[in-house]
Amino acid sequence: MEKKNGCISGLALGSVLRFIVSTLELILKIVINLLVFFGLWLPLVYALFGLGLYLGFHFNPLDWTLEGQLYVSGFVTCVLCSLIITIRNLIVRPAKSVFYGFKTPLWTRKKDENIELVEIKKTKKKMKEPFEEKKIEKPKIYYSAVESNTLIHEYTDRFEIYKIENNKARLESVEYKHD
Repeated sequence: MEKKNGCISGLALGSVLRFIVSTLELILKIVINLLVFFGLWLPLVYALFGLGLYLGFHFNPLDWTLEGQLYVSGFVTCVLCSLIITIRNLIVRPAKSVFYGFKTPLWTRKKDENIELVEIKKTKKKMKEPFEEKKIEKPKIYYSAVESNTLIHEYTDRFEIYKIENNKARLESVEYKHD
């Protein structure tokens, strides 16, 4: 009985630790994404550089000497670059997207625009087929009526079903037609 309770408490402790680690990972990812999106990583790296100078060379970047003034002007430049990155991510990119949507509305675009077919990895099995000339069949290509992100290649004997993710078509399955 003691061994069973020990396993249960170990599982519970492991689950709690996993939850804590997952929560910390999520918070870290959110903070990193915010730093990148707003360009705050640049002043942060520059401030860490100043901290390294302070700890390693006893350089006080806040002294109003020539070196201190150069450091502060570099920090101000980093903050301005961060501001430019923020403006680009908050205003310019969304405005370009709206302009592109206004210029080419969804109903005028072709659905298969900018879609690449991802090559299917071939198995190393060698198929034993007689060598005879085969005509290469061109499939009918269309989108599924049920799922908008599904591309269908219809052959006489089968359907090849592709999922579209990030403008790339990935083969999901092959379904053969029954006679």
